[in-house]
Amino acid sequence: MMAERKVVYNEEDLPIELCIIKNDKELCIGIDKFRFHKIFIEDLQRKYDIHWREIKDESKRTHTSRLLDKFRDKLKDAK
Repeated sequence: MMAERKVVYNEEDLPIELCIIKNDKELCIGIDKFRFHKIFIEDLQRKYDIHWREIKDESKRTHTSRLLDKFRDKLKDAK
C-alpha cells in the first residue's frame, strides 16, 4: 500500500504540518517558517531553474542550428 500524504494548513492557508499516512498510522511533522522555506520554496526554485535552463539550452541549440543553416546556404550560393 502506498503512503498517503496530507498537509495541514492554518487559518492563513499556510502549511503547519506535513503528515504521512500508511497502514492507518499517521506521522506528522510540524513545519516552521524555515522548514516551509526548505520544503516548498527551495524545491520550487530548483524546479523553476531546471525548467528555464532546459528552455535556454534548447534556445541556444535552435539559434546555433539556424546560424549553421545560414552559413551552409551562403557556402552553397558562393559555389
